[in-house]
Amino acid sequence: MQQFRELPNWLPVRKLYYKKYYSVIRVANFYRRDMIDIPVEFEGEYRIVDRFSDLQKDPKGNTAFASVASIYTNNIDLLTFLSDTYEVKSIETPLNDTHLGYLKDPNRHVIYRDKAWYDKYHHKVRVYETWRHRNSTSPQRPYELMTMFDDLFKKEDSRWQGLGRDHSFLRTHSRYFSYPTIYTNNEPSIMLLKMTCNDVIRIDVETVLTPEFLK
Repeated sequence: MQQFRELPNWLPVRKLYYKKYYSVIRVANFYRRDMIDIPVEFEGEYRIVDRFSDLQKDPKGNTAFASVASIYTNNIDLLTFLSDTYEVKSIETPLNDTHLGYLKDPNRHVIYRDKAWYDKYHHKVRVYETWRHRNSTSPQRPYELMTMFDDLFKKEDSRWQGLGRDHSFLRTHSRYFSYPTIYTNNEPSIMLLKMTCNDVIRIDVETVLTPEFLK
């Protein structure tokens, strides 16, 4: 997809759209829904969404509602056809193969932006204990998990938010307890946490991809 980076309105894709598409091209201007003609060979390869733009003169000189069509797809040939055929307002594709790999990871929510959290951390880990899990574990379990967090996410590579590192009070389980949000650059520890505790707690990971991170 490197060829699309040469287009003046290219941007690195900021997220996975509709949990499926890692590219989107926005083309204009259309005054009827049937004005955009996508060949039948691409059927099933895209999702199209119209968005009202403004009032403009149509090809006959009449004032009409103009719209921009956003086509979400992973098909490079379709992107090429659309960019060669229509006026491109913007196009978003992965920056490189590393970016694409993160986007295609089903266990990770990925966003692209210029800065990491606190200008430093690229991963945010949120942990939840559901009622089903809570009722099936011993009162000591939160303390045991927090002790594991101590070992996995140290001050050198992580920052905790919502709960400090002193968790001795958790020797007695409280129903109002909530786990900290952890900002970290320690990706191996995230993987180890998932492998060890995925059946006990719910673990959501969000990753910020920056240009520096993707080099």
